[in-house]
Amino acid sequence: MVNSSRFNRKIIVEEKWLDKSFDNCPFCHSINVKEVGLIQKNPKVYFCECTECKIGYAGRQPVEEFLVEYYRNYYNDQDRNITINPEPLAKHLYKILNPISITQKVSILDFGSGDGSVSLSFSNTLLKKGIARQVDITLIDFFPHILEYENENINMIQYSSLEKVPENNTFDIIIASAILEHTKTPNETLKKLIVLLKKGGLIYSRTPYIMPFFKLFKKTGISVDIQYPGHLFDMGNLFWKNSLNKLNCDNEFFLRQSQTSLAEDSFKDSFLKALVTRILKFPSRFLKYQYHLVGGWEVLIERK
Repeated sequence: MVNSSRFNRKIIVEEKWLDKSFDNCPFCHSINVKEVGLIQKNPKVYFCECTECKIGYAGRQPVEEFLVEYYRNYYNDQDRNITINPEPLAKHLYKILNPISITQKVSILDFGSGDGSVSLSFSNTLLKKGIARQVDITLIDFFPHILEYENENINMIQYSSLEKVPENNTFDIIIASAILEHTKTPNETLKKLIVLLKKGGLIYSRTPYIMPFFKLFKKTGISVDIQYPGHLFDMGNLFWKNSLNKLNCDNEFFLRQSQTSLAEDSFKDSFLKALVTRILKFPSRFLKYQYHLVGGWEVLIERK
């Protein structure tokens, strides 16, 4: 049906594999939505924006059957490890999640985990720092592939969907890094995640924020690839600012932290790209909700 063995390879979704257009916002269900530009010309797929909750989204999305096949072939053997380097992200997680007031056992849910390398690296850090004596990791991925590891203080299990996690399970930390944009129902997915969070627990989420670049370059006639059909949604600072209110759960949960996301590119691998990325992100430190050319956003959601 689809050959997507190369990571982020441009895919044209045929008409037969597309759902009908949304009549309203797929997150908050508002009718106040607008078309920003074209993602795909034939058949036409528009990049849309909700003026209420500020989420960006593909106006027509692939059917579930297409997406299952798409992610089944998401990587070939050579590509399996070309996503973000797990070590910098794990160190970043430790920095923003610390201090963690747990000294015995930490339970982690890694949603969209891939091979589990990020949560495994993060867990090793918790053990080395003496914050935890035991770490239980639950991986959730369409087609889970667990790395081999040797640490008797880490237990790792895997499921193919959130629905398969036992109902009585709750977690100290939930990692949802670069995954919500891939789901067809981010509203329902976020609700499922927060239910699985212990009181005092934290959800870390990292999402793309391409809409501002898309709008800017559209004026010059330059097309910006939002990595469709992999990326179905775009969630930036203004979206996350109002997200818990739109989910009707802001009485029990709050945004402990909201900021521009970690710069993925290292100076060693790509000096110019790493420099440009950091320059673009820098103004957001002082203009969190006024400046938008950051490329990605991250939040910590805490259960009161």
